[in-house]
Amino acid sequence: MTETSRARYGHIEPEARVLLPRPKALFRLLDSLLTGAGLPRDARGRMRHWLARFEEHVGPELGLVGVAGYAEREWRWDRIYATPTLGGLAPEGFAPEAEVPTRLAAASDGLLRAGEVPLSAPHGTPRRPLAAMALLVQEPRARYLLLLFLEPEGDAALREFVLLTLRSVLAARLLQQRWGSALSEAAEIQRGLLPAAAPTVRGYEVAARAVTAEEVGGDLVDWKALPSGDLAFVLADASGHGLPAALVARDVRTGLRLALESGLGLGRALEALNRVLHEAGGGSFVSAFVGLAGADGLLRYANAGHLPPLVLGPDGVTPLVHADGVLGPLPHATWRLRWTRLLPGEALLVFSDGLQERRDSRGAFFGEEGVAAAARGAQGRPAREILDAVFEAARGHAQGPWEDDASAIVVRRRAP
Repeated sequence: MTETSRARYGHIEPEARVLLPRPKALFRLLDSLLTGAGLPRDARGRMRHWLARFEEHVGPELGLVGVAGYAEREWRWDRIYATPTLGGLAPEGFAPEAEVPTRLAAASDGLLRAGEVPLSAPHGTPRRPLAAMALLVQEPRARYLLLLFLEPEGDAALREFVLLTLRSVLAARLLQQRWGSALSEAAEIQRGLLPAAAPTVRGYEVAARAVTAEEVGGDLVDWKALPSGDLAFVLADASGHGLPAALVARDVRTGLRLALESGLGLGRALEALNRVLHEAGGGSFVSAFVGLAGADGLLRYANAGHLPPLVLGPDGVTPLVHADGVLGPLPHATWRLRWTRLLPGEALLVFSDGLQERRDSRGAFFGEEGVAAAARGAQGRPAREILDAVFEAARGHAQGPWEDDASAIVVRRRAP
């Protein structure tokens, strides 16, 4: 071991071949090599990038002459990285029955130590004395094999510890990148569920917004002009948040659209959706407010356990307090169809609990009172300005990220 490595990792007794005095420091060092801007998007490209950084920053202390990296594909291992000076020591590819992968599969820790890796060179090629070690890195959908060529002298315990730590860090990063990519794709899909523009329905304007606590969320906002001429809209909130809630919200949107576009009544549409959610199991439930606004201002609606929406009129803010049970828990639940009328210039504000449950530094909620006060101050203005006023007030109530998914939709009947 060099003086630099001894200062960084501490002295290792030859017989102590397992732990180093500062394992966390080594983990942080290796992890820092795997972060930063400009990482390739694909897993193989990231692996090439990481191996190059490892070779540059840690290799000298290990006596590393070169490294070759392989990715498993079908029935062979394809080389994805190799130090140029290795020449024929790092083959382009080899079959899975080759000696190194077979030995690695039998090794309990996925590591072949110096002396256990067969070294060979093309016929007639002079070979300098080297030691070699092999390491297997796995994540759920891929395996990578690393061949490391080293100076014959060196601290064996340090080498083994560094490589096993590297394997742990690489596997964690690969899994994190894969999940991160999946969540980014899911977030993009979920953003695509929000209609790009308000529907063309004579006499109405619509504005909506959804903010997620995580990359994806369980709040759903949707609206659509039906063949009947009515404006259909929904705000739903699936229990929990994150990817599971987002999947439930997607199913709610799909089910409601199919039911309403086929002419199924609002109550029967909710009953059919409820049966689907109940049979899916998982213990999740959904609160939802679904409305149908006619050109004459008649608003028919059903409330499945959702917060009371607010009607913003010239006389103030009036909540629509009547509600039935949430969707999901009971297989044979029913929902009553209720109605009210929006006068010209009046607006309906539907919102999720993530908006009113935003807390300040003292733990005080923004609350339904805060939502109502912000909406009251914007009464009579366009739907977009009402929506902006409510979210700006909630955002100003507390600093930092949202604790829960927050969404709202404003449906305003235009004045003549």
